[in-house]
Amino acid sequence: FSTGNQPLVATLVWTDVPAEEPEPALNDRTPMLVNDLDLRITRVADGEVFYPWKLDPDNPAAPATTGDNLADNVEKIQLQFPDAGEYIVEVSHKGEIIDPVNPINKRQSFSLVISGVAERTIDLALTNANVLVSGCDFGENTPAFVEIENKGQQDVTDVVVYFEVKDSNNNLV
Repeated sequence: FSTGNQPLVATLVWTDVPAEEPEPALNDRTPMLVNDLDLRITRVADGEVFYPWKLDPDNPAAPATTGDNLADNVEKIQLQFPDAGEYIVEVSHKGEIIDPVNPINKRQSFSLVISGVAERTIDLALTNANVLVSGCDFGENTPAFVEIENKGQQDVTDVVVYFEVKDSNNNLV
């Protein structure tokens, strides 16, 4: 939730797995991300989607624009003058996650920092979430571990959490 009185900023950072070494080339602009995570902010009121900053590799002196960042393992969205209201911050990925450490339960750790969120009496933050099955055996009774922390000023009990598991094409699984 944003009051609209301060910028709303979200920054996503991850340590990508090593890519295959490319053939030597001068100024090769081929994206090297293996696990390309994506950050988006959606304003609930009208569904407008905001994208991260990105540079144009063919014109590096040009000012940054916003759009799908295919090159960097740091993505930042900054709404300098957000409308007051609810926003959804989403982290997703393209293609298959490559995890050389755990090839069955594939994971890509990341950090997400959000500032400009209005303080409310109850302000819950998702601090950890993992589906507790391997492979693709997902269903409505799939066990999951979800850790939520109350960052607000009021005690809260009996919180009900709903979650969805989606594949790389954003389909429910």
